[in-house]
Amino acid sequence: MNISKFNLKVIISVFILVFIFGAIFPLETSAIDFKLIYTVQEGDSLYEISMGYNISIDRLTSWNGLSGNGMIRSGDDLEIPLDDDEPVERDFNKNFLDSEDDLNLATEKSYPINVNANAQADIDDISEEDLVTYNVSSGDSLYEIARTYNTSSSVIIALNDLENHSIRPGDQLQVPAKDLTERQLLARSISNQEIELLARAINGEARGEPYLGQVAVGAVIINRVISDKFPDTIEGVIMQDGQFCAVEDGQIDLAPSPSTRQAAQEAVNGRDPTDRSLYFYNPETSNEQAWMARRDVIVRIGNHVFAR
Repeated sequence: MNISKFNLKVIISVFILVFIFGAIFPLETSAIDFKLIYTVQEGDSLYEISMGYNISIDRLTSWNGLSGNGMIRSGDDLEIPLDDDEPVERDFNKNFLDSEDDLNLATEKSYPINVNANAQADIDDISEEDLVTYNVSSGDSLYEIARTYNTSSSVIIALNDLENHSIRPGDQLQVPAKDLTERQLLARSISNQEIELLARAINGEARGEPYLGQVAVGAVIINRVISDKFPDTIEGVIMQDGQFCAVEDGQIDLAPSPSTRQAAQEAVNGRDPTDRSLYFYNPETSNEQAWMARRDVIVRIGNHVFAR
């Protein structure tokens, strides 16, 4: 095909104009930009807040422009810097090791391990009544599970006859838990059907919210089950009259997305970015201004405010 010099000049001119326009007026992206803002409560410390959100005190201090003494007061709003609000994708073929001394084993190949004598002695002292069944979810590691239940990876490996540190979502592990918290006791008794219902509630209430916000909605429901102010089952809390829009408008019947299913599992397993909140609402759409004024705001994630 022949192109005249005139047409060639026109084509080049159009490309230049498109480039200039794109540089001056960049296209909007669909990425979700949100802030996590924590409202300081009476008795809080920077150390406790930093530990709760897994960041350093120095980063929390510098991010919020706090003075060198790091003084905070009840009612202050702190912005929590987040690197990633999406579910963690992990390579489950990789070893999960207990110490830096074993890093030389971290290759694509799984290595068998030897359970030490102390671990074997420990499991001999564990009775059936002290064991709980833990459902592995995406993002779990053997080390983190052991730390949560105040035990060691070696003990869990010995109890479950594992050949290495590799675990996968859906695995069930026997875990020793002599001193369970209320949340852990609840997690022990929750059925797959209840987790599915929880995922549907999260899907109806927080579809389109950041992933952390979806976990937070699930955590509020779990917190209500534990609280003596609400019904003591997941179904009872979700189906309580007048509590959730997803039940009233029928969105509870929609199939949950993979992210809301994972958020439900994380909430059941104990993740709570709301710090024991019992309520959440969207201040831009809620008509209950008087009710909102009586709540103690804990954190804002995406479009939702989480409060007690």
